[in-house]
Amino acid sequence: MTSERHLTDEQIQDFVDGNIGSDFAAIAGHIEECARCRVAVDQYKALSAGLSVDTGPTLSADFAARVAARLHAAPDWTLALVAASIAAVAAVLVVVFGFEPILEFAGNLSDMQAEATGAAATAVKSFLARYNLTSTHIVFPIITLLFYLVIDSVITGLKRRGHALLSL
Repeated sequence: MTSERHLTDEQIQDFVDGNIGSDFAAIAGHIEECARCRVAVDQYKALSAGLSVDTGPTLSADFAARVAARLHAAPDWTLALVAASIAAVAAVLVVVFGFEPILEFAGNLSDMQAEATGAAATAVKSFLARYNLTSTHIVFPIITLLFYLVIDSVITGLKRRGHALLSL
């Protein structure tokens, strides 16, 4: 090999790792002659040495058990969250529509328990038509509630993990 043709990254990496085999003499001779390839070999050697140093934290033998115990000890707020969400939706409906239409709607649904799903859909449509509402009046609060639930779940998860963002 002459200095006109430089070694590839793969050849230099194999040389540094000692995986050259029969081409060792030719590659070693090229590295002695070629300053550019010599610099590349030195860079790969420094990189290899840096990667071989273990800089990770040392964990105690019971680390995993302690983490698992803390996760199991964390309160499960799912039921409370669902109950609070249902209460919030009920409160919004009462504020927006008042008690009478909601009680009437609930009564209509309970009267049709034995009927098929189509009858329930008809009841919803008639309720919406009677109070001059569109499906947007129902869907938008539901989407808002679902968004709230997702955000609350994310925040709860971050709190459980002690995320630094929540300590601001």
